[in-house]
Amino acid sequence: MSTSKSNVTKIKYAIAESVHATVTANKCSWRALCSNLRRVNVGQKDGPGWVAAEIPDGPRKSERVLSVSLLVFDIDNKDHTIFDIDLQERILFNGYRAAIHSTYNHTPDKPRFRLILDISEPICPENHKALLLNVAQDMGISDFIDKACVDSARYFYLPRCPKERVKDYIFWSFDGQPVDVSAYLDLISISDETLPIPL
Repeated sequence: MSTSKSNVTKIKYAIAESVHATVTANKCSWRALCSNLRRVNVGQKDGPGWVAAEIPDGPRKSERVLSVSLLVFDIDNKDHTIFDIDLQERILFNGYRAAIHSTYNHTPDKPRFRLILDISEPICPENHKALLLNVAQDMGISDFIDKACVDSARYFYLPRCPKERVKDYIFWSFDGQPVDVSAYLDLISISDETLPIPL
């Protein structure tokens, strides 16, 4: 069952004290991850963060990533806007194990979120971007995500916000099913095979 997986399976990730600091490899359960993201700290945006990938201790560089452990989307709502209720509905419709938390510049009128989806198996770094964008398209959130934040070694700040906006912090999680990585990779492969041959 999905609940037992979330309690037993260890997600490999890395932590750092700042965006420019070296990373330290770590691992935790889905439940522990949600527990960490549920709490918001007050202060400036810069500070501790994490990388949703297996990467050895040392510099945070994409070429050092061994595998990606989660699908993480920054919902920046630059050109179009989606609110947390609508995002929750899309997650529930797809049945994914997911967590949402608001990010530093979030306000009720201009919402900004981070969406984390659990996956069935680690993703090879070279497949990460295509899989992430395909999942976003299928969920109908492509218009809301920051497509510049899709590299495998992306640094995600732990939840922080100014003191005056603590009351606006949002966290929500759902213990559904992980994204089926193999099924998506098969679909991407089929799609690539059916592309027209350039003349």
